[in-house]
Amino acid sequence: MQQDIALPLSVFMVLSALIWLFGRMLLARAASGEVEEGRSRPAFGILNNVLAALLPTSDAAKRIIDRELRQAGFYAPHARADYFATRNVALFAWVVLVAFTAFAVYDPQQELTLLILVIGIVFGILIFATPRLVLQSRARHRVTNIQAALPDGLDMLNMCMTGGLSLQMAFERVGVEIRSSHRDLATEFDIIRRHSEAHTMERALDLFAERIDTPDVRSLAAITSQSVRLGSNVGAAMQEYADGMRTNTKIVAISTNSADTTKPASSFHNFIIAQSPM
Repeated sequence: MQQDIALPLSVFMVLSALIWLFGRMLLARAASGEVEEGRSRPAFGILNNVLAALLPTSDAAKRIIDRELRQAGFYAPHARADYFATRNVALFAWVVLVAFTAFAVYDPQQELTLLILVIGIVFGILIFATPRLVLQSRARHRVTNIQAALPDGLDMLNMCMTGGLSLQMAFERVGVEIRSSHRDLATEFDIIRRHSEAHTMERALDLFAERIDTPDVRSLAAITSQSVRLGSNVGAAMQEYADGMRTNTKIVAISTNSADTTKPASSFHNFIIAQSPM
């Protein structure tokens, strides 16, 4: 009798947990505007930190996760706890489902229970690894979008400063103008402006380089910080760097196309040589 109700009960519990998690994701997406203002709530409320600590994680792994979360655009103070808590809850729900299923179909005369355990372990590993893969994919996509939009953003910053705006006001103005077309870069510009208000522009640019953590952004932050510190023309430095980024992008694209078109030609040439009489 207990085995008859174990499987339906486990399925109900897991489905309830999945529906609840999906609902939390929808609410978080609906409240995405509040994240920028720092008013977002933890995914699991007061249990967030407890659920996040169910599985131990090294400090080095936490630092890597923090960097990937920032690159993916998750800046809430509890973003890391949300990530670990969501992963742990999903994994725990799967373990409960596998355990109840194995108990429901247990038969000493058959090997079905062993098969269920093997499948449970394989999918458990996938459930554990999938959130990290999704996070890394989103981080790479967002960083790529920011780097692609950066030359245009630098051009607009230069135009604003040429028109008489300060660098801080230029970041604010450009962030508003490009939000519809380059939302990720607009968010970063807004963060730079806020950090410059709380600290200095040099510190804000250094934090921007730490968040994105790419060679282009680090070089841009260093050049701009040096121009601000020395009192030189920041707009001209940004314009020159934007032109350099466009040139490098064109060179990489041309090199890639040349390599793609050369390979077939080389193969055809080798085929002709092989077929020619000696």
